[in-house]
Amino acid sequence: MDHHLAAETLQRVGDVRRRARSDLLAFWFPLVVFGCITLVSAAVVGFFGGEALAFYWPIAGTAGGVLTGYYCSHRERLLGLKGPAAAYVATAVAITIGAVLAGGLGSQPGGSGLAGAVGPSMVVAAGYLVFARLERSTTLAALAAVIFALAVGVAFSGLGAEPATVVLALTTGAASLLTGMAHRLRTGARG
Repeated sequence: MDHHLAAETLQRVGDVRRRARSDLLAFWFPLVVFGCITLVSAAVVGFFGGEALAFYWPIAGTAGGVLTGYYCSHRERLLGLKGPAAAYVATAVAITIGAVLAGGLGSQPGGSGLAGAVGPSMVVAAGYLVFARLERSTTLAALAAVIFALAVGVAFSGLGAEPATVVLALTTGAASLLTGMAHRLRTGARG
């Protein structure tokens, strides 16, 4: 095989590999799903109080995870490609457990409750950094930085626990939803 043909073959293999990786990138979907779930959590706090999130998030978060898992597995079958799922599932479970614990522990009696409002967003930001690494995505890394900055801003805003929770739910939910929709439109993701 001559040098030119070998280089061309390697280039084609690289192109196919990049295309397959691009086709598997579907992080827009969980961002839209969890952005919506997060926006609804603001209404839950408004109608039922912050304590209701202890019931809302385990149910809504699990439903969002199942929906995302179904979407990703359906998409993999449709594309005929399969990506590694274990790291994604482990990260999602860690975010869910970490955020619920941060919210619950931060809201213990005797505290300001502000840690219970800000802690879950910090956990989500850390989890999105892990997803950014898994996806090799600067978009997800930027979203993680935005969520972290919003949480820090709210922590120093002087807001009470429930208003802080609502502000973070609205801002982080909107940021996730808009980032997911923009990524979907920009990439023209199939499926």
